[in-house]
Amino acid sequence: MESPNLPLGWRPTFDGIRGIAVVSVVLFHFKTQPMLDGGWVGVDLFFALSGFLITSLLLEEWWASGSISLPRFYVRRFLRLFPAFCAFVAVVVAVRLGYRDAWFTGHPTVHDTLENAAFGFSYAYNWALAFDLVDPVSFGHLWSLAVEEQYYLLWPGLLVILLRLGLSLRGLVLVTALLAVASASVPMLLDDPSWRRVYYGSDYRVHGLLIGSITGMLFSGGVVRREHIGHPIFRAMLAVAVAYIGALMLFSTTKPAFLFLWGIPALGVAGSLVVLACAFADGGWPVRVLGNRVVTYLGQRSYAIYLWHLPIGQWFRYLDAPQQLLVAGAVTLLAAELSHRLVERPALSLKGRFGRGRARAPAVAPAVMAPPVIEAARGEAAA
Repeated sequence: MESPNLPLGWRPTFDGIRGIAVVSVVLFHFKTQPMLDGGWVGVDLFFALSGFLITSLLLEEWWASGSISLPRFYVRRFLRLFPAFCAFVAVVVAVRLGYRDAWFTGHPTVHDTLENAAFGFSYAYNWALAFDLVDPVSFGHLWSLAVEEQYYLLWPGLLVILLRLGLSLRGLVLVTALLAVASASVPMLLDDPSWRRVYYGSDYRVHGLLIGSITGMLFSGGVVRREHIGHPIFRAMLAVAVAYIGALMLFSTTKPAFLFLWGIPALGVAGSLVVLACAFADGGWPVRVLGNRVVTYLGQRSYAIYLWHLPIGQWFRYLDAPQQLLVAGAVTLLAAELSHRLVERPALSLKGRFGRGRARAPAVAPAVMAPPVIEAARGEAAA
């Protein structure tokens, strides 16, 4: 069976989503936070895009070849993500150990630094934050990387099992939707959990990735087609989704209970609608806004920007907001470009040796790991 829609391929609008999301997070983490109190919304945009991409590409491979090569998938994920991650951790650990007085008033110890790095390399950093096991400092954003890596580890295998059991597309959507509902229900199932336990816990955060995966199924399976995107009902839903995302970005200053009960799940749906629209976009405002060179450039470097902006923002925390944004932002872009040219690009050249088998579509750069809700400007956990 082949996907009724065109192969996914590269979409500049996807880079645009990454670019908008990472800029919102940078503004939130620097002293410019009042400009975008809800910049944490970028986390959920990344989750929606990641779930969509991983699932649609895996399904394309299955429908084109009748199989999915999990070893090939994991090698490609490793080459895409791990080299840049290792370079980041090595530099930050060296700087923190060599210039401790320059980084934080708390003077992090060698033990604290190595403990943070160890949780990062184990991809369990989100659970360390959920149970308050570490002082996050310059490593706090690794929580979202951990959530996505845990999803990358488990979801492809589960998807292969479901496909080999002979589930139809409707069955796949139903099972995934039940998992998403169960995940979104975690705040109601736990006994008086703290916001940290809920927000950072994979059992709750995975619903955003699952919602994106459902959207990928609907796209790859041809349930949603180009003509549906232009329908007035979908356009109205998309307008509501964009308005909701914008409202949260501008006005969501705290994490009240309603966000955990329905606000963040609704954000996953809204983000997935935007991703779905961008998958078909060949003109109009999505291309004008998300496909311009500046936004797509930021999107293509968003993983490196995500990695480096937090410690760099903390380094320049003594500056006022405009100066910090200008100086730290410029240094972050420089670090991201160096990472792209010296680390990521060579690794991606190796990635090309592990193609997608007989799947028809060319490889697409993965969504950047979702940024943190750890405030770079002050070096403390955001409320």
